[in-house]
Amino acid sequence: MQEQLLDVRRGFERDAQNRLEVGDVERLALLRATLDRKEAEQEVVRSRNAYANAKSALAALLARPVDFDVALPKESAVAIPVEVRDVSAAETTALERRPDAASARLDIDLARGGRKQILFEYLPDLYATANYTATNVAGLTGQATMWTAGLSLSWTLLDGGLREANLREANGRIAEARANLRGAEEKIRDEVRRAVTDLGTAEANLGTAEERVKLSWESARLAKESFEAGASTYLQVTDVNATLANAQLSLVAESLNVQLSRLALARAMGLFDPTGNSLVEP
Repeated sequence: MQEQLLDVRRGFERDAQNRLEVGDVERLALLRATLDRKEAEQEVVRSRNAYANAKSALAALLARPVDFDVALPKESAVAIPVEVRDVSAAETTALERRPDAASARLDIDLARGGRKQILFEYLPDLYATANYTATNVAGLTGQATMWTAGLSLSWTLLDGGLREANLREANGRIAEARANLRGAEEKIRDEVRRAVTDLGTAEANLGTAEERVKLSWESARLAKESFEAGASTYLQVTDVNATLANAQLSLVAESLNVQLSRLALARAMGLFDPTGNSLVEP
């Protein structure tokens, strides 16, 4: 984008030079055009250096040489299905897919399992034993083999209230796990609602930015034609082109905001797989 703006500035500098030679404009217009062209060249150099620094930082994080090119992400990789744009459907999907919600539900099952284990302590313990022996010499009974079998029943009737205390603690753990699940679900719902709202805002801003770019291009074209016809000053053309540059930068920023908002919604719904940079099929 900075290179495109530089080309525009160079074109206006040539026009100003030609018009100065025929006496159509003052030298001030050429000086202003030259300054704008130099500023645009400086912005191009600054942008290239910033890009190189960003690649170097990324290479350092990846522990690899700076021998790669950065590709623009595919927008389809973060597309959100239309049917899940509804807040209610998005919340339902999030509650089913989010790992923190699944973990909270698992905590309840674990707490219930611990309570059942304590309840089993109220039941008696039944033990069965069996023994079989064989000798090479017969005993007094005249038999060389002998076997025994028995049953043992143990039942703890009084334990000083230990089981009751453990049972109350287990019930408290179940209540705590349920409260954590409700808290996690409310947090998930809030994240989904805010993500859906932010996505709608970002998409609306993107549409506005696209319209601004179209209008700015038309204004820049008309201003250039008017300048070439001598009906407008270079300062007016400069203002129009500055507005066009700002509109283009705003369009890029809003496009990134839309993609980030889609990622945020996908993450909030549990559909985004960060390891594969893609959406998980619902």
